[in-house]
Amino acid sequence: MNRRICIKRHALISLSMLAAVFLFFRGVSYEAPSIDHAKVIRGLNASTFKKGEQIYQKACATCHGVNGTASLPQARSFNKDVLRFGNRPYDMWKTISNGAGMMAAQTWLTAEERYYVIQYIRDEFIKPLNKNQYFPITDRYLATLPKPTFNAADQQVLIKAEAKKGSLQYGQQWFSKSSSDYGPALYTQLKDHSTSVLSVDLGHQFLLSYDLHRMKLAAAWKGKLNVSDTKFKLYRGEGQPFIEGDELKGLDSWQWTLNDQFDSLDRTTGIRQPLASAYIQYKGHYNIRGATILSYHVQSRPILERPSVDMIGTTAVITQTLTVSSGAAQTLIIGQWPKDAGQASNGSWTSNHFTTGSYASPSTSILESRLTDKQGSGKSIYVAVAGDNKDLAWTIDDAGQLKLSIPASDRELTFRVIRCLSSEKGYKSFYDFVQRSSSVPNTSLSQLITDIRPLPKTYITVRGALNSARPHFDSRYSKDKDKTAVGKLVSIPVDYPYTVDDITLPFNNPSNAWVRPTAVAFTDDGRLLLTTYTGDLWLAEGVDDKLLHIKWQRIATGLYEPMGIKFIDKKIFITCRNGIMRLHDLNNDGLIDYYEQYHPDQDVSNFFHAFNFGLETDRQGNMYYVKPGEYTDNKDPGNVIKVSPDGSLRESIATGFRVNNGITISPEDVIFVSDNQGNWTPGNKINVIEKGNYYGYVPNLISGGWSPDGRKFPFDKVKDGVISSELVPVPASFTPPALWMPQEFDNSPGGGTWSDKAWGPLGNRFIHTSYGTGWTYYVLPKKVDTVWQASMIALPFQFDAGIQRAAVNPVDKQVYVTGLTGWDDGVARKYGTLARIRYTGAAGHFVNDVNVIRGGIEIRFNFKVDKGSISPDDFDISMWNYKWTSNYGSAHYSVNEPGKEGQDSLKVESITGSSDMQQIKISLPGLKVANTVRLRMKVKASDGAILNETIYLTINKIAGQ
Repeated sequence: MNRRICIKRHALISLSMLAAVFLFFRGVSYEAPSIDHAKVIRGLNASTFKKGEQIYQKACATCHGVNGTASLPQARSFNKDVLRFGNRPYDMWKTISNGAGMMAAQTWLTAEERYYVIQYIRDEFIKPLNKNQYFPITDRYLATLPKPTFNAADQQVLIKAEAKKGSLQYGQQWFSKSSSDYGPALYTQLKDHSTSVLSVDLGHQFLLSYDLHRMKLAAAWKGKLNVSDTKFKLYRGEGQPFIEGDELKGLDSWQWTLNDQFDSLDRTTGIRQPLASAYIQYKGHYNIRGATILSYHVQSRPILERPSVDMIGTTAVITQTLTVSSGAAQTLIIGQWPKDAGQASNGSWTSNHFTTGSYASPSTSILESRLTDKQGSGKSIYVAVAGDNKDLAWTIDDAGQLKLSIPASDRELTFRVIRCLSSEKGYKSFYDFVQRSSSVPNTSLSQLITDIRPLPKTYITVRGALNSARPHFDSRYSKDKDKTAVGKLVSIPVDYPYTVDDITLPFNNPSNAWVRPTAVAFTDDGRLLLTTYTGDLWLAEGVDDKLLHIKWQRIATGLYEPMGIKFIDKKIFITCRNGIMRLHDLNNDGLIDYYEQYHPDQDVSNFFHAFNFGLETDRQGNMYYVKPGEYTDNKDPGNVIKVSPDGSLRESIATGFRVNNGITISPEDVIFVSDNQGNWTPGNKINVIEKGNYYGYVPNLISGGWSPDGRKFPFDKVKDGVISSELVPVPASFTPPALWMPQEFDNSPGGGTWSDKAWGPLGNRFIHTSYGTGWTYYVLPKKVDTVWQASMIALPFQFDAGIQRAAVNPVDKQVYVTGLTGWDDGVARKYGTLARIRYTGAAGHFVNDVNVIRGGIEIRFNFKVDKGSISPDDFDISMWNYKWTSNYGSAHYSVNEPGKEGQDSLKVESITGSSDMQQIKISLPGLKVANTVRLRMKVKASDGAILNETIYLTINKIAGQ
């Protein structure tokens, strides 16, 4: 039986309500009527106020201030400012739902939760401090609010139908209440237990979670893994999975003693860090026809372990089959009553009526530990060993721990440890089960993993869409509520040599898996690989020039938040929260059979945003990924990790990053890392990495109990949420980025790729992505003496969701982009997107190069400029700086008058063309070193075409100055 970790279904969906679907196809919008607004507002109370406060402090305070005074210059201060987009509750609800100004749509909040945070803002800040902006709620006002158009059953039909097409509006509503299949084993956190576990579904509602940092059982229980407040159910999903059900106290004792060193090693190793590989080394797990087999080393002795469950009536018998390779002696704790179990005592191990032979021989003994409550009844733990066990022995220590001693051996041993928790009279049934189990062939797990029956391939076939390009908004309208209105969009020129093809995602799949893409890569023969936020790996065939028959297959499940993927030497490598995984298809049926932990991460945080971003390689085969610094307990304040080609060595080569969602390596091994605006990060940026350098983020802010490296600081060393500089000093400076990106252009950068030389006029270019706006752009990096700087120009395309990864298909040479949305994307339509930016063969009109020279800027084109049309009036140029502080982001500050908010306009003195008229020189006497220079221009080509373009530059150094 192929057992899966599933999420409980809370509602039955009727499929007969066709009227709702019919109306939807006519174009009716249901965002406003999806809830009874008046009913929700009437129901606001102390409990919803508290929930609103939690949401506000978690998501709003960074911009609008803990006390309602905005820390971000562009944000409203709720305690004093006029609300720009309306102060009535429903107006505020629409602002949160759709986004406005610099704030993106907060679609990660449920429709009701948006009113909870509005309640908090109104009652905490506006009513007592900003009375002119407080709108009193009356019955008359409530009567004007939208009401649900459909009944609950009709609404569910609509929600499901649209969610299964990728609708951003309805995605969370569907997946938060429906059941999904995410595979037989799941890598996650486990609340109050470990930051890195593998939870295995044994069937019959029984689960075991293994703490992979210690290779011991974290928990055993009957019930389910509750993921209601996580990424599996919510767009943002900041909670941790937790145990729901009845824990099997006593059966969760399963721990290697490491020659009695475990306790001391555990105390001296951080809870987010695995024990040293010399003691414990988790190697990965196998998925064999739905059964999970763990592979690990205990002091270099290889071990395979398969957990399973059988039922004796209503009693579960847990069996852990072990194949132990040759090696030194080891001891395994396999039972102990927890100190807090029962009312009487911790119990004691005794032999029962059916014990025969030597007490010390587990092959002939069944042992029980009985715990009796005050009434004289209770449960017992029964343990037996079957299989290749003649040289094994029991040990019972003074603490009441039952230990299984495994001798040194020069051969492989396979045996089964059989345990159950039952009534005190349950030994007879247990004994009978053990006797039956002893007659089962003792199959080595090492044989099982080499003889895997191929499974038939199952596909989801979809059709893509060619030439589906649509334009994005012009950045000059980024603050407008209607920035996506037709008149505010950029144009896609008729002769533009690139178009966009939509690669339809398998949104509608039998597993009800939530397809929210996080990374993309290709096999050598051009098949597409796609990871998702909820841990799936999909493979697509048929991504050809027509896209008529794209065949999707889910080939792996249960990965721990994959955020980077690479196909190296015929194998799939994926960056997950717990490290780099290498995936193996052992029987060539297309499905992943072995999930190998190629390189374990050394700092797996509890915080939801502690992703490991990206995966890139250099020419020597070293692998790279990046770790964020804020909210993640990362002791290095965000860093770049370098891993040796064999996965054995790691090195932190640079620090000082906040949320560095992207790494790109050039063909010459120049490493570029993006970072996101926030505390100690005044603007979005792209950095060039130089070993040992520091890039600006300071981990000295405490929120939500967070502190660097998980340390708890003395109260007198923390003031107003800031850690004393004695403990976390603030450096005097940092390495400036090659490129600052203002919010109007990219409010949340992702990663990039290097295009192929054959990709037309933008071939061999640094192509970057925007998670915040759903755009792509090309970057022109420059090194002036020893200093890096760059410029960037957007491609005109708007994608359906935030874009955070890009990759080049080695077969068709086109650039593919993918990403997800859910909490910070104001222009998204879907919760996931995958698209191909295809070169069509034309030349088009492009900026080829940008150079800063003394007193001006030179721009080179791939076309000839019409000499007679050049005019300074067609150029609008300004510059500004940012301030590096602990505040969230920064305002724009004058370059000419440091400290003064605003931008400096630059006067164009003259414009001259080169002899071939493919380059112009803009004379700018006021040009200076500046964080951002924005250059808007209109240039006429000699063939009559008009190029309207905006270039953003960072000037760290002017040659010759």
